[in-house]
Amino acid sequence: MSRIDAAPAKVMAIATGSEKEAEVTVPHHVGARCQRVLIQGMIIECLIGIHECEHEASQRVSIDVELVRCEPDDPTDEIYARVMCYETVINQIRAIAAEGHIKLVETFAERIAEACQLKYPDITALNIAVNKIDAFPDVASVGVRLERVFDTPPKHLREARTISQ
Repeated sequence: MSRIDAAPAKVMAIATGSEKEAEVTVPHHVGARCQRVLIQGMIIECLIGIHECEHEASQRVSIDVELVRCEPDDPTDEIYARVMCYETVINQIRAIAAEGHIKLVETFAERIAEACQLKYPDITALNIAVNKIDAFPDVASVGVRLERVFDTPPKHLREARTISQ
């Protein structure tokens, strides 16, 4: 699939308190069937931040994950080994947080993205948001959102995954 075949899609972006639409190119050709796994509002406590006090006291962090891949040939065959397991992703996030102090929310988000890519090499896109919930008393949250788009996985990887299932 080439980027030339990509279809535009509308997404909402927040700017100065009001919503406005922005055009974004979706990395799938017209008619493509995608599968998305969502983890929304995962709340964990971890040691995160650059300030000295953040090295000693854990903070609440909210995490959202979206993984996108081409839909399997038979999405209703109910073969568990073929799904992107949200429980596996949740456990990977918990393990990353348990490794110890992380300086930046950006680093935490990157580690989550890398773990997802390693576990599910056939993903074509991912979105990871990591937000500190209690960083400022007058702000709901502060954080980062990573958005990654990958070329379609090579045919041999798609076939190898299908054959091994």
